[in-house]
Amino acid sequence: MTLKHITVCLLMPALLLLCRHSAAQWSAGAAAGFTLNNPSEKPGESFSRYLSAGGFSVSIPLKYDLTKHWGISTELAFIQKNISLERTGSYSGTWEKRYNHYLQVPLMAQYRTGEWKKLSAYAQAGIFAGYWLFSRQQGAAPDIYDLIDEPNGTGGSTSYFRIRQYDEKYSFDSEKDQRFDAGAIGGIGLNYHYSDKIRFFLEARYSQSFNSYQKDYMHGQLRSEHQTAAAMLGCMMNLFNSKQ
Repeated sequence: MTLKHITVCLLMPALLLLCRHSAAQWSAGAAAGFTLNNPSEKPGESFSRYLSAGGFSVSIPLKYDLTKHWGISTELAFIQKNISLERTGSYSGTWEKRYNHYLQVPLMAQYRTGEWKKLSAYAQAGIFAGYWLFSRQQGAAPDIYDLIDEPNGTGGSTSYFRIRQYDEKYSFDSEKDQRFDAGAIGGIGLNYHYSDKIRFFLEARYSQSFNSYQKDYMHGQLRSEHQTAAAMLGCMMNLFNSKQ
Protein backbone atom coordinates (compact mmCIF):
# COMPACT_ATOMS: atom_id res chain seq x y z
CA MET A 1 0.00 0.00 0.00
CA THR A 2 1.44 3.33 -1.06
CA LEU A 3 1.41 6.60 0.88
CA LYS A 4 -1.15 7.99 -1.59
CA HIS A 5 -3.53 5.08 -0.98
CA ILE A 6 -3.18 5.40 2.82
CA THR A 7 -4.02 9.10 2.74
CA VAL A 8 -7.03 8.63 0.46
CA CYS A 9 -8.43 5.79 2.59
CA LEU A 10 -8.24 7.91 5.73
CA LEU A 11 -9.65 11.10 4.25
CA MET A 12 -12.55 9.57 2.30
CA PRO A 13 -14.78 8.73 5.34
CA ALA A 14 -14.32 12.23 6.71
CA LEU A 15 -15.06 13.85 3.33
CA LEU A 16 -18.22 11.77 2.87
CA LEU A 17 -19.50 12.87 6.26
CA LEU A 18 -18.68 16.47 5.45
CA CYS A 19 -20.86 16.35 2.36
CA ARG A 20 -23.90 14.82 4.04
CA HIS A 21 -25.03 17.79 6.10
CA SER A 22 -24.97 21.15 4.36
CA ALA A 23 -25.95 22.98 7.55
CA ALA A 24 -22.84 21.86 9.38
CA GLN A 25 -19.79 24.02 9.98
CA TRP A 26 -16.33 23.44 8.60
CA SER A 27 -13.17 24.88 10.07
CA ALA A 28 -9.54 24.63 9.02
CA GLY A 29 -6.28 26.03 10.30
CA ALA A 30 -2.67 25.41 11.19
CA ALA A 31 -0.87 24.05 14.27
CA ALA A 32 2.66 23.43 15.51
CA GLY A 33 4.18 22.02 18.66
CA PHE A 34 6.64 19.73 20.40
CA THR A 35 6.71 15.94 20.62
CA LEU A 36 8.23 13.56 23.16
CA ASN A 37 8.69 9.97 22.01
CA ASN A 38 9.56 6.76 23.86
CA PRO A 39 9.83 3.19 22.53
CA SER A 40 7.50 0.79 24.35
CA GLU A 41 10.20 -1.81 25.14
CA LYS A 42 13.73 -1.76 26.55
CA PRO A 43 16.64 -2.08 24.08
CA GLY A 44 17.63 -5.60 23.15
CA GLU A 45 21.31 -4.77 23.80
CA SER A 46 23.02 -5.03 27.18
CA PHE A 47 24.22 -1.85 28.90
CA SER A 48 21.73 0.24 26.92
CA ARG A 49 18.68 2.35 27.71
CA TYR A 50 16.23 4.54 25.83
CA LEU A 51 15.82 8.18 26.76
CA SER A 52 12.82 10.40 26.00
CA ALA A 53 13.50 12.09 22.68
CA GLY A 54 12.09 15.51 21.84
CA GLY A 55 10.96 16.61 18.40
CA PHE A 56 8.42 18.79 16.65
CA SER A 57 5.17 18.56 14.71
CA VAL A 58 3.38 20.81 12.21
CA SER A 59 -0.10 20.14 10.84
CA ILE A 60 -3.06 21.40 8.85
CA PRO A 61 -6.17 20.44 10.87
CA LEU A 62 -9.69 20.18 9.45
CA LYS A 63 -12.80 19.97 11.63
CA TYR A 64 -16.43 19.26 10.86
CA ASP A 65 -19.10 20.17 13.45
CA LEU A 66 -22.01 17.72 13.53
CA THR A 67 -23.77 19.53 16.38
CA LYS A 68 -22.95 22.26 18.87
CA HIS A 69 -20.94 19.79 20.96
CA TRP A 70 -19.93 16.94 18.66
CA GLY A 71 -17.62 16.98 15.67
CA ILE A 72 -15.13 15.03 13.56
CA SER A 73 -11.54 16.15 13.12
CA THR A 74 -8.66 15.14 10.90
CA GLU A 75 -5.38 16.68 9.84
CA LEU A 76 -2.36 16.27 7.64
CA ALA A 77 0.60 16.22 10.02
CA PHE A 78 4.36 16.16 9.61
CA ILE A 79 5.61 14.73 12.89
CA GLN A 80 8.89 13.60 14.43
CA LYS A 81 8.99 10.36 16.43
CA ASN A 82 12.61 10.41 17.51
CA ILE A 83 14.52 7.69 19.35
CA SER A 84 17.44 8.30 21.71
CA LEU A 85 19.68 5.42 22.85
CA GLU A 86 22.38 5.73 25.52
CA ARG A 87 25.00 3.09 26.34
CA THR A 88 25.98 2.53 29.98
CA GLY A 89 28.66 0.73 31.98
CA SER A 90 31.88 0.07 30.07
CA TYR A 91 30.20 1.51 26.96
CA SER A 92 29.57 4.86 28.63
CA GLY A 93 30.13 7.80 26.31
CA THR A 94 28.55 6.17 23.26
CA TRP A 95 25.04 7.08 22.15
CA GLU A 96 22.73 7.40 19.16
CA LYS A 97 19.76 9.61 18.35
CA ARG A 98 17.58 8.96 15.31
CA TYR A 99 15.37 11.74 13.95
CA ASN A 100 12.36 9.95 12.42
CA HIS A 101 10.02 12.00 10.22
CA TYR A 102 6.49 10.75 9.60
CA LEU A 103 3.50 11.88 7.56
CA GLN A 104 0.45 11.14 9.70
CA VAL A 105 -3.32 11.42 9.22
CA PRO A 106 -5.65 10.86 12.22
CA LEU A 107 -9.44 10.59 12.26
CA MET A 108 -11.02 11.52 15.59
CA ALA A 109 -14.40 12.12 17.19
CA GLN A 110 -14.45 15.32 19.26
CA TYR A 111 -16.66 16.52 22.09
CA ARG A 112 -16.62 20.24 22.93
CA THR A 113 -18.15 21.97 25.95
CA GLY A 114 -20.22 25.12 25.75
CA GLU A 115 -18.46 28.48 25.52
CA TRP A 116 -17.77 30.39 28.74
CA LYS A 117 -16.10 33.83 28.66
CA LYS A 118 -14.69 33.04 25.20
CA LEU A 119 -13.27 29.71 26.44
CA SER A 120 -14.33 26.15 25.73
CA ALA A 121 -12.73 22.78 26.40
CA TYR A 122 -12.70 19.65 24.26
CA ALA A 123 -11.62 16.04 24.20
CA GLN A 124 -11.06 13.87 21.15
CA ALA A 125 -10.01 10.31 20.37
CA GLY A 126 -9.65 8.08 17.35
CA ILE A 127 -7.16 6.27 15.16
CA PHE A 128 -4.32 7.30 12.88
CA ALA A 129 -2.24 5.98 10.02
CA GLY A 130 1.14 7.25 8.94
CA TYR A 131 4.21 6.62 6.87
CA TRP A 132 7.89 6.88 7.83
CA LEU A 133 9.25 9.34 5.27
CA PHE A 134 12.93 9.67 6.10
CA SER A 135 15.35 9.65 9.01
CA ARG A 136 18.71 11.03 10.12
CA GLN A 137 20.97 9.59 12.80
CA GLN A 138 23.60 11.16 15.02
CA GLY A 139 25.77 9.52 17.62
CA ALA A 140 29.12 8.52 19.03
CA ALA A 141 30.62 5.04 18.64
CA PRO A 142 34.03 3.35 19.03
CA ASP A 143 36.18 3.49 15.88
CA ILE A 144 37.62 -0.01 15.49
CA TYR A 145 40.31 1.36 13.12
CA ASP A 146 41.62 3.88 15.66
CA LEU A 147 43.21 2.04 18.61
CA ILE A 148 44.94 4.11 21.29
CA ASP A 149 47.42 2.89 23.94
CA GLU A 150 47.82 4.89 27.14
CA PRO A 151 50.06 4.13 30.16
CA ASN A 152 48.30 3.03 33.30
CA GLY A 153 49.31 3.14 36.98
CA THR A 154 50.88 -0.34 36.97
CA GLY A 155 53.59 0.46 34.44
CA GLY A 156 51.72 -1.15 31.58
CA SER A 157 49.35 0.32 29.03
CA THR A 158 45.63 0.30 28.40
CA SER A 159 44.23 0.07 24.89
CA TYR A 160 40.92 1.51 23.84
CA PHE A 161 39.15 2.63 20.69
CA ARG A 162 38.79 6.32 20.07
CA ILE A 163 35.17 7.53 20.11
CA ARG A 164 34.03 8.79 16.73
CA GLN A 165 30.99 11.04 16.27
CA TYR A 166 28.78 10.76 13.20
CA ASP A 167 25.86 12.62 11.61
CA GLU A 168 24.39 10.95 8.55
CA LYS A 169 21.26 10.14 6.62
CA TYR A 170 19.66 6.85 7.65
CA SER A 171 19.30 4.30 4.86
CA PHE A 172 16.18 2.16 5.15
CA ASP A 173 16.46 -1.63 5.18
CA SER A 174 13.38 -3.26 3.60
CA GLU A 175 13.92 -6.42 5.67
CA LYS A 176 14.17 -4.62 9.02
CA ASP A 177 12.30 -1.30 8.89
CA GLN A 178 8.50 -1.12 9.07
CA ARG A 179 7.62 2.22 7.49
CA PHE A 180 3.83 1.96 7.82
CA ASP A 181 2.54 3.20 11.18
CA ALA A 182 -0.95 2.99 12.69
CA GLY A 183 -2.43 3.30 16.16
CA ALA A 184 -4.72 5.05 18.61
CA ILE A 185 -4.64 8.77 19.36
CA GLY A 186 -6.40 11.08 21.79
CA GLY A 187 -6.11 14.50 23.36
CA ILE A 188 -7.64 17.23 25.49
CA GLY A 189 -7.55 20.91 24.71
CA LEU A 190 -8.70 24.44 25.39
CA ASN A 191 -10.16 26.86 22.84
CA TYR A 192 -10.03 30.66 22.98
CA HIS A 193 -12.78 32.11 20.75
CA TYR A 194 -11.19 35.30 19.44
CA SER A 195 -14.19 36.05 17.22
CA ASP A 196 -17.12 34.28 15.56
CA LYS A 197 -14.78 32.98 12.87
CA ILE A 198 -11.39 32.58 14.56
CA ARG A 199 -10.33 30.59 17.60
CA PHE A 200 -6.96 29.62 19.05
CA PHE A 201 -6.35 26.31 20.77
CA LEU A 202 -3.85 24.56 23.03
CA GLU A 203 -3.88 20.77 23.09
CA ALA A 204 -2.09 17.95 24.91
CA ARG A 205 -2.09 14.76 22.86
CA TYR A 206 -0.90 11.17 23.14
CA SER A 207 -0.62 8.42 20.53
CA GLN A 208 0.20 4.72 20.81
CA SER A 209 1.29 2.80 17.71
CA PHE A 210 -0.24 -0.64 17.18
CA ASN A 211 2.68 -1.97 15.15
CA SER A 212 6.44 -1.83 15.66
CA TYR A 213 8.74 0.32 13.55
CA GLN A 214 10.81 -2.85 13.12
CA LYS A 215 9.85 -5.98 11.21
CA ASP A 216 10.15 -9.43 12.77
CA TYR A 217 13.44 -10.37 11.15
CA MET A 218 15.36 -12.05 14.03
CA HIS A 219 14.62 -14.78 16.59
CA GLY A 220 14.11 -13.47 20.13
CA GLN A 221 13.85 -9.91 18.93
CA LEU A 222 12.34 -7.25 21.21
CA ARG A 223 10.18 -5.04 18.98
CA SER A 224 9.05 -1.64 20.21
CA GLU A 225 6.16 0.62 19.22
CA HIS A 226 6.17 4.41 19.29
CA GLN A 227 4.61 6.10 22.31
CA THR A 228 4.34 9.79 21.51
CA ALA A 229 3.14 12.74 23.57
CA ALA A 230 2.67 16.17 22.00
CA ALA A 231 1.77 19.73 23.01
CA MET A 232 0.19 21.68 20.14
CA LEU A 233 -0.69 25.35 19.67
CA GLY A 234 -2.81 26.38 16.72
CA CYS A 235 -5.48 28.52 15.13
CA MET A 236 -8.74 27.52 13.42
CA MET A 237 -10.98 29.56 11.12
CA ASN A 238 -14.64 28.81 10.43
CA LEU A 239 -15.22 28.37 6.72
CA PHE A 240 -19.03 28.47 6.89
CA ASN A 241 -21.33 29.61 9.69
CA SER A 242 -24.13 27.26 10.58
CA LYS A 243 -27.39 27.99 12.34
CA GLN A 244 -27.42 25.55 15.21
